[in-house]
Amino acid sequence: MQPKMDFIENFAGLRPLFFNLITTGIIIFVLSNPITYHLYLSNMDQDSTFHAEQNQIYRRFESIKEDENYKVIFLGSSMTREDIDCIVIENYDDSLSCYNLGSSSDIPYLRLLEIPKIIEAKPDLVIIEITPNTFTNISNLDYLEPIIELRIGLASTIQNENEQKYWRENILEEHEKYLVDNSIEKTLFWNKYRQDILNEGIRNSLSSDAKEIDMKNPARNYSVKNDSELLQLMDSFYDEKGSFFSNNIEKSINLFSIEIMVNSLISNGIDVVFQSQPINPLAINNAPENFWDNYNSSVNKLEKKYNITHYNHFYSENYTFADLTHLDYEGRKNYSSNFAKFLNEKGHL
Repeated sequence: MQPKMDFIENFAGLRPLFFNLITTGIIIFVLSNPITYHLYLSNMDQDSTFHAEQNQIYRRFESIKEDENYKVIFLGSSMTREDIDCIVIENYDDSLSCYNLGSSSDIPYLRLLEIPKIIEAKPDLVIIEITPNTFTNISNLDYLEPIIELRIGLASTIQNENEQKYWRENILEEHEKYLVDNSIEKTLFWNKYRQDILNEGIRNSLSSDAKEIDMKNPARNYSVKNDSELLQLMDSFYDEKGSFFSNNIEKSINLFSIEIMVNSLISNGIDVVFQSQPINPLAINNAPENFWDNYNSSVNKLEKKYNITHYNHFYSENYTFADLTHLDYEGRKNYSSNFAKFLNEKGHL
């Protein structure tokens, strides 16, 4: 009787291994089959995590490509996501299509990964955010590491070899470990997010009103904080930003990434405009002495380097805010309306 009990105990101990093998097999099947791979990506759109936000951006490129209107794409961080209302901009012209691809904690180094897909989508105009995020010193921002891992892994998983030529040589040595080069690494990459994937697939299959994330107005509408609440956040805001800027912009990986982006877009016949959204005047007025000098000099150097239209409202006090760096509902409407008029006056629409 003892041998049978030993067999049962041994089998029970192997169950986690069998589960992992079965799960890995399912994921390999899903990713190797075009139909199930598309369904897999579709089921991730409602998740609020970074991998869902990035997946839904990749999935929009094909529909943007098929759009025959004059197409405008906005690139940037959550500031772009929260501050640009494409519905307001589209109201300016019936033949205009606007797409807001703003993504949390975006920086040029990471946005460069999507340039081949953006070029393939054939927009007429690409608007690139120029804000403090543009000049981040990547080595000082530990919170970016999981985002860098995700976006490099995602780009090297979804894009083919020719598409990766735009950005692969720009990857820093310390981030090469995040590149996905074969089917085993692809399986391991997706397996890392499998619980979110499975949960989202179940949630969407049971929901009758699951919707895709809106590319026209993807704002999450952050709760509005009053001045007293914002002032309490000021110290931590500037502590965080203290090591924010690269000391030498000429050697900044983000500036180098913007150079590749701009040159690639222009060489493919795509118009480029820079935009700098406003930051809350409370943050400007309560900044440590000379705090923004590095940012100002960086912007000046960038403007001198390129003869590109720049809608610079960084220091504007004419808008209403939800917090220190994002506009509220009314601020977003007003900023988007003013931006559309500016683009038309400058001949970009």
